[in-house]
Amino acid sequence: WVVPQQQFVRVDTVGVGTGIRLYSPAVAAVPGPEIFVVNKGANALNVYPPTGGTIDGAGADVAFSLAAGLKKRFVCVSDSRLAWESY
Repeated sequence: WVVPQQQFVRVDTVGVGTGIRLYSPAVAAVPGPEIFVVNKGANALNVYPPTGGTIDGAGADVAFSLAAGLKKRFVCVSDSRLAWESY
């Protein structure tokens, strides 16, 4: 499931090994778009970067694991729109 271009995403049901993918913004000024993700599910939520992208400098297309009950802010930090950081 690709996150729509919005600032807040709440996921209530998280199956084991499932996740969401951050969108690739049409234009990114650095710092760029921000997305707040809240995991209200019972399992960890995999948050994937845009296809070919990274989160926190991990490898391309590697998911960030957001534990159940937690929330995280993801910020696009590159003009290429593919590098994201979590805070």
